[in-house]
Amino acid sequence: MEHPPYEILAVCPICDGEDIYIFNANIEKIEVAEKVLPIIMMLNRYSDALADVFGAKNFNYELSSSLEMAVELIIELFDFLDIDMQRKIMKLDNDRELERIFMYLSGRI
Repeated sequence: MEHPPYEILAVCPICDGEDIYIFNANIEKIEVAEKVLPIIMMLNRYSDALADVFGAKNFNYELSSSLEMAVELIIELFDFLDIDMQRKIMKLDNDRELERIFMYLSGRI
């Protein structure tokens, strides 16, 4: 064919079989993010509640470092995240923000 639409045929390079799984890395990453981001949100809420009850001086640094590791995981998954989005993920604390981040990661905004 000289003009679109073109047909893309995916076959196994060994047996020429068409029964193969096509891996979409971005979709797989988003699935991981959908599992990890709500946990980050819960940890943020929990850490804020602890700071409110016990005061900022008694802040749990292990919890804080766990949050940072979780955010670093998301940043490694999506290495294109800009600094502003990294900060939003680190401070994620409500469902509306979570939905906007999912929209950002999936390219809808």
